[in-house]
Amino acid sequence: MALIWNFFPGLFSDDKNQDDTPKAVTNEQLNTAKNTVARALIETGVIQEVILEPLETKKVHLNLVPLQTGELHITGVGYSLGSRSPNQLTTEQRPSFASSITVHGKQNLEVQGPRLNTTKEEKCSKMYGPDRRLDLQVVPEMPLLEVEFHGFPQTLACGEVQQTTIQVRNTGCDPLHRLTVAATQWDFFSFGHCDLPPDSSSPYQVIPDQTDPLEPERVQQPRGYSPVAEVPIPGSSLESGASVTVPMWIRGPTSTDTHHIDFMFYYESVSKNPPLSYRVLRHRVTLKTCNSVSVRAVAQPQVDKQNTKTSESLTVTMEVENMNKTQDSTITEVSVLQVSCASQQWILQHLSTQRNVDIKVSSQESVFLCFKATRCQDCLKESGEGSIKFSNVTFDQHQISSSTPPCSDFHFKS
Repeated sequence: MALIWNFFPGLFSDDKNQDDTPKAVTNEQLNTAKNTVARALIETGVIQEVILEPLETKKVHLNLVPLQTGELHITGVGYSLGSRSPNQLTTEQRPSFASSITVHGKQNLEVQGPRLNTTKEEKCSKMYGPDRRLDLQVVPEMPLLEVEFHGFPQTLACGEVQQTTIQVRNTGCDPLHRLTVAATQWDFFSFGHCDLPPDSSSPYQVIPDQTDPLEPERVQQPRGYSPVAEVPIPGSSLESGASVTVPMWIRGPTSTDTHHIDFMFYYESVSKNPPLSYRVLRHRVTLKTCNSVSVRAVAQPQVDKQNTKTSESLTVTMEVENMNKTQDSTITEVSVLQVSCASQQWILQHLSTQRNVDIKVSSQESVFLCFKATRCQDCLKESGEGSIKFSNVTFDQHQISSSTPPCSDFHFKS
């Protein structure tokens, strides 16, 4: 049993002297010379024997391997039928039909295309368009991408950030470039540019042993985040047979549920290839999210000594509630290590809180924190309206740099 096909070779060749209408080659003819030519163009997989018991149904897999560029049309399935000899009725030995009388047959593959429903004539009558699923274009060699996720968690708390890695490998015969990726939840991941040590237990960039709080840092606000992210591979291209490991940060969705997130990787061949300029690779991950924390904040103008409200400082009251339920054993206690503010003109400072204080929130409990926000007079003059200033209020000796990825990336994507 084997597939029957017609092949038009050389349609994508660079030779300008070739005929405009190439001759078709088929493997249906029994001529030995023509079959030799067909085998040189297409490697046809042949199933030597399929045994079907009475009223039995089996699935078979037929394959073709093109060896030259061109246009391939799969037209049918060729087979030979044979019956079991009365001398082969024993069940101890596997029966064979190699010496039996066989009858050659052919089953044409005529697939009905989609129904047309555009014009009035097509709507009133049953008209179908052509089906091209068995018409294939064989193009020159292309790159072939393989992606493997390492350390990808199965469970995350809502809003939790973890670092994972992806390994991209080019198993094709041609280099690839312009590797990008998109996801159904485009704010779910970030590549960023943060260099973390391999043994780091934190997904953030941490500055240890700081006696004074970090000076507020200004970051230019991007004009807009694209849902398509470029995969940062060295040199912007990946040679044939090469692989590279890229760090990636993921953030748990804000709702508790089982999430199915689809990734689509897009890449192009370095060689100019008009018939097929790109390829895509799809990947799906399943992630379960559980309750974490709920944060509510209210800002009010401060009152000076004359009992008048001032517009230069605010009192920020924040409630942090541990939403973890008793049946969720993933999170039993939450520690508040730092609160960061991203604003064009406001800087957050300690008010009722202080450094080196261990703030823990148990399950179903809340804690209230008060901060002071001061207007920065020179902020807009220094960098204009397109920049954001990050200020940090930390309760631990280790300060997290909120102005660098992945913190800044997830902030701008939110």
